[in-house]
Amino acid sequence: MNKNEAITYANPGVQMQSSHRQTGALLPLTLVILLVVTLLAISAVSSTNVNLQIAGNQQRQFEAEMVAENAVNFLVDNYPSRTMPTGANFETFGFSMGQGTPAEACVTKTHAGKGDYYSHMEIRVTATDPNSGATATAVKGLKYRGDGTNSTTIGSPIHADCGVTELTMGENAEDTDLPTNGQKKVLYSYLEID
Repeated sequence: MNKNEAITYANPGVQMQSSHRQTGALLPLTLVILLVVTLLAISAVSSTNVNLQIAGNQQRQFEAEMVAENAVNFLVDNYPSRTMPTGANFETFGFSMGQGTPAEACVTKTHAGKGDYYSHMEIRVTATDPNSGATATAVKGLKYRGDGTNSTTIGSPIHADCGVTELTMGENAEDTDLPTNGQKKVLYSYLEID
């Protein structure tokens, strides 16, 4: 067959459609698919940003709990001193910290004999992140044996801070876990999360 010869079909009923009759449905279909893919991509990016914010807030909350717990442990270990931890040995991660007053800390105070006192103290420290507002309060209750002075090494809290006087204070049986002044034992510990 020669290149220039016309092709003749055996079946005269078969006709080829010419290209000038096509309607162009492919372009609108492509645009719709492109729109759907774009919306899915935007949704994925938005979801990722929200998840990152949630993870960041959880991290700051965890750090608030850690800072509060470390500070309350420091105060319990160094009781009756009420000096908050500072310096290179204590990381605050930029959190602000606060503690209750001595009057808020003393739950009860009783005679231990020989001029000594048993004090039930509740030490609380609140750590707050100034940026995210994450807040946690660590609380430890302890029983402490101290003398009648306000010494920062073996002293007891003053009567007024505990809401008692010498006349209204009860007697307590000897606690064998606390035989000498300056000793303490932890009674309970918990976290308050805001």
